[in-house]
Amino acid sequence: MSPRAAIIAVCCALLSASAAYFMTRPVAHKTAAPAGASALTDALQAGVHRVAIADGTGGARSITLDPATNLWLLEPADAGGRTWPVSTEAVRGFLRLLADAAKQPTDAGLERPKNALAITVHRPPGPPIELLVGRDAVAGRVVLAEGASGPVRRVDVSLRDVLINAPLDEWRTSALVPRTPAEPGRIVVESGGRRLELQRTRGAWSVLLPVPSHADADTAGRLLAGIQSLNAARLLPAGGAPQITNPTALIRLVSHPPQAAGTTEQFVQEVLLGGPADAENKTFFCSARAEWQGARGSQPRPAWGPVTATIPREAIESLVRDPGAYISKRAVPSTAADASRLVLSRDTESLDLATQLVPAGVRAPRDLTFARDPLGSWLSARGSEIPAAATDRQRTAAAALLRLLCETDATRVLTDVDAAAGATAAARIEVGSSAASPLAVVGIGTVQGVGAEDNASGAVVVRTGRVWRIYESPQARELIRWISDELPPEG
Repeated sequence: MSPRAAIIAVCCALLSASAAYFMTRPVAHKTAAPAGASALTDALQAGVHRVAIADGTGGARSITLDPATNLWLLEPADAGGRTWPVSTEAVRGFLRLLADAAKQPTDAGLERPKNALAITVHRPPGPPIELLVGRDAVAGRVVLAEGASGPVRRVDVSLRDVLINAPLDEWRTSALVPRTPAEPGRIVVESGGRRLELQRTRGAWSVLLPVPSHADADTAGRLLAGIQSLNAARLLPAGGAPQITNPTALIRLVSHPPQAAGTTEQFVQEVLLGGPADAENKTFFCSARAEWQGARGSQPRPAWGPVTATIPREAIESLVRDPGAYISKRAVPSTAADASRLVLSRDTESLDLATQLVPAGVRAPRDLTFARDPLGSWLSARGSEIPAAATDRQRTAAAALLRLLCETDATRVLTDVDAAAGATAAARIEVGSSAASPLAVVGIGTVQGVGAEDNASGAVVVRTGRVWRIYESPQARELIRWISDELPPEG
């Protein structure tokens, strides 16, 4: 049974045992502790930030609540060890055991335990409180004393059993990338010579590598959830763990603390994947750590780790995939309803990588602008002409074009520089929400030989930066014919 499950089970057993005890206990020598008389009760109410546990043989370990990450951290047992987070559920279960123990009646006739297990509870701003837990049980209960002169009481043996049977090393969380209040802002996954970089700005994910583009929100969200769900099959002791010097994969999560934290440092969590940990390649060695990084050139501050562990193969395989899979299949990162302006310009080079897709500073006489008025009606204008009501065909086509660019998934997404080979560009399209704020500028045309349903007509290709999206539907090809009718060749 895991420490988390063991402590929760102990809490339940303690509650049941406490009820039975109060119904049958003798009353000689027992006096109920007056409210506020227990320093332990006061400490638990004020908030505990550090707990040290000694086993009576000279060894002692501490867990401390880190305010920056809101995680309990276990200090290393020796100079060769590493700090590592412990299970929050385990700590809460243990503190509940202490709280229940503090509620038990005191007994002035009890002797303080000898050769006891010692617990030191630190609470701000008061002094630490030492608790002595007896090892010998009588009728399922042990003696608990507060310091050298504080109250003495009998408590359920479960408290002693947790200290003996669940050593603090077993409290360590198996999460390799524990969640913190910091907001994840960048993801890096590198494997097999391929590198994926995602960045989140104002809640929206974008791809930085392999090519800049807006990201598929669902795919990026699943990647983040998968990283934060990485769990070790086994955490290895520091002395016997192999060092990972040539990692086969790297996973890095960069987060930004909340503004209330008052720091500009970034919180970086990293997992390095090593070689197989078993003959059947079902698990792999990995190394995990976290650190605080400040301004460029400053030394990072370790938060915890590195700790070597083993991890199931399938946990990594679900994260290390084609970086292109994270590029959005939609050409424009907006809904059709949020777009209120279209500018169509004839451009026979808009699909070429050498052509920069930027808004035109001055409208050419043949450029066609569509704008939606406050009542939702489409207006159209050539060049610098005064806008007039659009025709029925123009209104239908403009709405369909926005749906294609903003709300339709491409059949495939290509990032190869040869993707536009054999393509015929038709136009450059500006999509905007107002005259001063373009949402995107794209090139559009047709391409043959990409698996189109109708090779005679070809597929529609839309380019944004170094990304080409292929649309093979008849509706997309009909829009290309409409654009060609509206923007015929000169002469």
